[in-house]
Amino acid sequence: MNNSFTFVLGWGSFFGAVGAGMLIGRTQADDYHKMRKVESIQLNKDRDIALGKLKTQWQTEGKIYTPIKATCELAPRGKPCSGNVEFDSPVVKGIVTFFQKTKNGPTAITWKITGLKEGAHGFHVHEKADFSNGCISAGPHYNPTGKTHGGPNDTERHVGDLGNIVANAEGISEGKVIDEYIQLHGDHSVIGRSIMVHADPDDLGKGGHELSKTTGNAGGRIACGEIRMDQ
Repeated sequence: MNNSFTFVLGWGSFFGAVGAGMLIGRTQADDYHKMRKVESIQLNKDRDIALGKLKTQWQTEGKIYTPIKATCELAPRGKPCSGNVEFDSPVVKGIVTFFQKTKNGPTAITWKITGLKEGAHGFHVHEKADFSNGCISAGPHYNPTGKTHGGPNDTERHVGDLGNIVANAEGISEGKVIDEYIQLHGDHSVIGRSIMVHADPDDLGKGGHELSKTTGNAGGRIACGEIRMDQ
Protein backbone atom coordinates (compact mmCIF):
# COMPACT_ATOMS: atom_id res chain seq x y z
CA MET A 1 0.00 0.00 0.00
CA ASN A 2 2.74 2.35 0.98
CA ASN A 3 4.77 1.32 -2.05
CA SER A 4 1.84 1.94 -4.39
CA PHE A 5 1.25 5.34 -2.81
CA THR A 6 4.90 6.20 -3.21
CA PHE A 7 4.81 5.05 -6.80
CA VAL A 8 1.81 7.25 -7.62
CA LEU A 9 3.35 10.19 -5.86
CA GLY A 10 6.60 9.62 -7.71
CA TRP A 11 4.94 9.61 -11.11
CA GLY A 12 2.78 12.54 -10.09
CA SER A 13 5.88 14.51 -9.15
CA PHE A 14 7.49 13.51 -12.44
CA PHE A 15 4.54 14.64 -14.56
CA GLY A 16 4.22 17.76 -12.48
CA ALA A 17 7.83 18.61 -13.15
CA VAL A 18 7.39 17.90 -16.85
CA GLY A 19 4.27 20.07 -16.91
CA ALA A 20 6.05 22.85 -15.08
CA GLY A 21 8.97 22.55 -17.47
CA MET A 22 6.62 22.76 -20.45
CA LEU A 23 4.92 25.80 -18.91
CA ILE A 24 8.27 27.47 -18.34
CA GLY A 25 9.28 26.52 -21.88
CA ARG A 26 6.10 28.05 -23.30
CA THR A 27 6.64 31.20 -21.24
CA GLN A 28 10.22 31.48 -22.45
CA ALA A 29 9.09 30.87 -26.03
CA ASP A 30 6.39 33.53 -25.69
CA ASP A 31 8.96 35.94 -24.26
CA TYR A 32 11.33 35.10 -27.11
CA HIS A 33 8.65 35.72 -29.77
CA LYS A 34 7.65 38.97 -28.09
CA MET A 35 11.29 40.03 -28.08
CA ARG A 36 11.63 39.10 -31.77
CA LYS A 37 8.44 41.03 -32.54
CA VAL A 38 9.82 44.10 -30.78
CA GLU A 39 13.10 43.69 -32.68
CA SER A 40 11.16 43.36 -35.93
CA ILE A 41 9.18 46.53 -35.20
CA GLN A 42 12.42 48.35 -34.40
CA LEU A 43 14.03 47.08 -37.59
CA ASN A 44 11.05 48.29 -39.58
CA LYS A 45 11.32 51.68 -37.90
CA ASP A 46 15.05 51.81 -38.65
CA ARG A 47 14.35 50.86 -42.25
CA ASP A 48 11.65 53.51 -42.57
CA ILE A 49 14.04 56.12 -41.16
CA ALA A 50 16.72 55.01 -43.62
CA LEU A 51 14.23 55.09 -46.49
CA GLY A 52 13.12 58.53 -45.38
CA LYS A 53 16.70 59.70 -45.60
CA LEU A 54 17.09 58.11 -49.00
CA LYS A 55 14.09 60.04 -50.25
CA THR A 56 16.33 63.11 -50.20
CA GLN A 57 18.59 61.41 -52.74
CA TRP A 58 17.69 60.93 -56.39
CA GLN A 59 19.10 58.30 -58.73
CA THR A 60 20.06 59.33 -62.27
CA GLU A 61 22.01 57.33 -64.88
CA GLY A 62 22.92 54.68 -62.35
CA LYS A 63 24.44 57.13 -59.86
CA ILE A 64 23.04 58.73 -56.72
CA TYR A 65 22.96 62.50 -56.79
CA THR A 66 22.35 64.28 -53.51
CA PRO A 67 20.34 67.51 -53.77
CA ILE A 68 22.57 70.57 -53.88
CA LYS A 69 21.97 73.90 -52.18
CA ALA A 70 24.01 77.03 -52.92
CA THR A 71 23.89 80.53 -51.47
CA CYS A 72 24.96 83.97 -52.69
CA GLU A 73 25.45 87.00 -50.44
CA LEU A 74 25.03 90.27 -52.29
CA ALA A 75 26.75 93.59 -51.70
CA PRO A 76 27.43 96.70 -53.82
CA ARG A 77 31.02 95.78 -54.65
CA GLY A 78 30.71 92.05 -54.30
CA LYS A 79 31.15 89.50 -51.54
CA PRO A 80 34.68 88.19 -52.13
CA CYS A 81 36.04 84.96 -50.69
CA SER A 82 37.81 86.94 -47.97
CA GLY A 83 34.46 88.19 -46.73
CA ASN A 84 35.47 91.85 -47.06
CA VAL A 85 32.71 94.08 -48.38
CA GLU A 86 32.94 97.67 -49.57
CA PHE A 87 29.59 99.38 -49.10
CA ASP A 88 28.31 102.18 -51.27
CA SER A 89 25.32 104.30 -50.28
CA PRO A 90 22.51 103.39 -50.35
CA VAL A 91 23.45 99.82 -49.50
CA VAL A 92 21.91 97.13 -51.69
CA LYS A 93 22.37 93.74 -50.11
CA GLY A 94 20.63 90.42 -49.72
CA ILE A 95 20.69 86.65 -49.93
CA VAL A 96 19.94 84.45 -52.93
CA THR A 97 19.62 80.67 -52.52
CA PHE A 98 19.60 77.89 -55.10
CA PHE A 99 18.26 74.36 -54.59
CA GLN A 100 18.38 71.55 -57.15
CA LYS A 101 17.02 68.08 -56.36
CA THR A 102 18.18 66.14 -59.42
CA LYS A 103 20.90 66.30 -62.01
CA ASN A 104 19.49 68.08 -65.10
CA GLY A 105 16.34 68.97 -63.16
CA PRO A 106 15.05 72.49 -62.48
CA THR A 107 16.53 74.71 -59.80
CA ALA A 108 14.52 76.68 -57.25
CA ILE A 109 15.88 80.19 -56.73
CA THR A 110 14.74 82.31 -53.79
CA TRP A 111 15.87 85.78 -52.79
CA LYS A 112 15.43 88.65 -50.40
CA ILE A 113 17.19 91.86 -51.38
CA THR A 114 16.95 95.24 -49.67
CA GLY A 115 18.06 98.81 -50.36
CA LEU A 116 16.68 98.90 -53.90
CA LYS A 117 14.95 101.69 -55.78
CA GLU A 118 11.26 100.88 -56.19
CA GLY A 119 10.52 99.04 -59.42
CA ALA A 120 12.11 96.38 -61.65
CA HIS A 121 15.80 95.49 -61.69
CA GLY A 122 17.70 93.17 -64.02
CA PHE A 123 18.70 89.95 -62.27
CA HIS A 124 21.32 87.67 -63.82
CA VAL A 125 24.02 85.08 -63.28
CA HIS A 126 27.34 86.45 -64.51
CA GLU A 127 30.33 84.53 -65.74
CA LYS A 128 32.82 85.16 -62.94
CA ALA A 129 32.98 85.84 -59.21
CA ASP A 130 35.89 88.26 -59.68
CA PHE A 131 35.18 91.40 -57.65
CA SER A 132 38.69 92.85 -57.83
CA ASN A 133 37.14 95.92 -59.48
CA GLY A 134 33.77 95.57 -57.79
CA CYS A 135 30.87 94.15 -59.79
CA ILE A 136 32.37 95.41 -63.08
CA SER A 137 34.98 92.64 -63.08
CA ALA A 138 32.41 89.82 -62.81
CA GLY A 139 32.27 89.51 -66.60
CA PRO A 140 29.22 89.23 -68.89
CA HIS A 141 26.07 87.17 -68.43
CA TYR A 142 26.83 83.48 -68.05
CA ASN A 143 26.29 82.15 -71.59
CA PRO A 144 28.02 78.79 -72.16
CA THR A 145 25.75 77.91 -75.11
CA GLY A 146 26.42 81.10 -77.12
CA LYS A 147 22.81 82.33 -77.27
CA THR A 148 21.52 85.90 -77.54
CA HIS A 149 19.99 87.62 -74.51
CA GLY A 150 16.35 86.90 -73.74
CA GLY A 151 13.84 86.47 -70.95
CA PRO A 152 13.67 83.59 -68.48
CA ASN A 153 10.78 81.98 -70.38
CA ASP A 154 12.47 82.18 -73.78
CA THR A 155 14.28 79.27 -75.45
CA GLU A 156 16.77 81.73 -76.94
CA ARG A 157 18.44 83.10 -73.80
CA HIS A 158 21.63 83.08 -71.85
CA VAL A 159 21.75 80.49 -69.07
CA GLY A 160 22.16 83.44 -66.70
CA ASP A 161 19.08 85.34 -67.91
CA LEU A 162 16.74 85.41 -64.90
CA GLY A 163 14.75 88.46 -66.00
CA ASN A 164 13.77 91.03 -63.36
CA ILE A 165 13.12 91.25 -59.67
CA VAL A 166 10.68 93.92 -58.44
CA ALA A 167 11.23 96.07 -55.35
CA ASN A 168 8.36 97.51 -53.35
CA ALA A 169 8.07 101.04 -51.94
CA GLU A 170 10.33 100.02 -49.03
CA GLY A 171 13.04 98.94 -51.47
CA ILE A 172 12.60 95.23 -50.73
CA SER A 173 12.35 92.46 -53.30
CA GLU A 174 11.49 88.96 -52.15
CA GLY A 175 10.44 85.99 -54.25
CA LYS A 176 11.01 82.56 -55.75
CA VAL A 177 11.30 81.18 -59.28
CA ILE A 178 11.88 77.73 -60.75
CA ASP A 179 14.34 77.79 -63.64
CA GLU A 180 15.13 74.96 -66.07
CA TYR A 181 18.44 76.40 -67.30
CA ILE A 182 20.23 77.14 -64.03
CA GLN A 183 22.19 74.04 -62.98
CA LEU A 184 24.17 73.27 -59.84
CA HIS A 185 25.48 69.98 -61.28
CA GLY A 186 27.67 69.33 -64.31
CA ASP A 187 29.75 71.32 -66.75
CA HIS A 188 27.35 74.28 -66.79
CA SER A 189 27.04 74.60 -63.02
CA VAL A 190 26.63 78.18 -61.79
CA ILE A 191 28.48 77.45 -58.54
CA GLY A 192 31.56 79.68 -58.39
CA ARG A 193 29.94 82.27 -60.64
CA SER A 194 28.08 85.39 -59.51
CA ILE A 195 24.60 86.85 -59.12
CA MET A 196 24.15 90.42 -60.36
CA VAL A 197 21.47 93.00 -59.59
CA HIS A 198 21.19 95.92 -62.01
CA ALA A 199 20.01 99.50 -61.56
CA ASP A 200 17.35 99.36 -64.29
CA PRO A 201 14.81 96.91 -65.73
CA ASP A 202 15.94 94.20 -68.14
CA ASP A 203 14.03 94.61 -71.42
CA LEU A 204 14.39 90.81 -72.00
CA GLY A 205 15.99 91.37 -75.41
CA LYS A 206 12.87 93.02 -76.83
CA GLY A 207 13.54 96.72 -76.22
CA GLY A 208 15.14 97.54 -79.56
CA HIS A 209 18.15 99.15 -77.85
CA GLU A 210 21.65 98.39 -79.11
CA LEU A 211 22.28 96.53 -75.83
CA SER A 212 18.98 94.65 -75.78
CA LYS A 213 20.38 91.45 -77.27
CA THR A 214 23.43 91.36 -74.98
CA THR A 215 22.49 92.83 -71.60
CA GLY A 216 18.82 93.73 -71.83
CA ASN A 217 19.91 97.35 -71.37
CA ALA A 218 19.58 96.81 -67.62
CA GLY A 219 21.94 99.63 -66.61
CA GLY A 220 24.64 99.71 -63.95
CA ARG A 221 25.65 96.89 -61.66
CA ILE A 222 24.50 97.77 -58.15
CA ALA A 223 25.05 94.51 -56.21
CA CYS A 224 26.76 91.19 -56.81
CA GLY A 225 28.04 88.14 -54.98
CA GLU A 226 29.56 84.71 -55.43
CA ILE A 227 27.36 81.61 -55.66
CA ARG A 228 28.79 79.09 -53.22
CA MET A 229 27.79 75.53 -52.46
CA ASP A 230 26.46 75.12 -48.94
CA GLN A 231 28.52 72.78 -46.77
